[in-house]
Amino acid sequence: MSPVGVETVNRDFDLMHPIVASRARLAIKEANDAGYPVAMFEGYRSPERQNYLYASGRTRPGPILTKKQAHEGVHPLGLALDIAFLPKKNAWHWKGDFSAVSWFFIKHGFTWLYPFEKVHYQITAGFTAEEANKIAAEH
Repeated sequence: MSPVGVETVNRDFDLMHPIVASRARLAIKEANDAGYPVAMFEGYRSPERQNYLYASGRTRPGPILTKKQAHEGVHPLGLALDIAFLPKKNAWHWKGDFSAVSWFFIKHGFTWLYPFEKVHYQITAGFTAEEANKIAAEH
């Protein structure tokens, strides 16, 4: 049995860093206004959820979903989000022009991790994920 909550996708902007959440909302609105129906698929992840996703395809069945464990990634710091196309309620899909959408996020200071993750955007103030995690652990 999985730990409680690790299977739940989190779409609560309030759990993200306020600057990241604010800029993500702007980028999503601009993309939507330009005809790209995208939404945040997932933002903040607890360290337990990040490790649960990391285990997929490694120590539990399923495809590999992420290359980062909790102490390596920035979702648990509230500094990242994954997007998907959402043309109608609960109709999430990942087939669309992510290259066009990326410019709305880049304009607002996000780093796009293409080609590894075409759906992932993060703001880390120039720090690597490892450096950001070390700074967070010290405070």
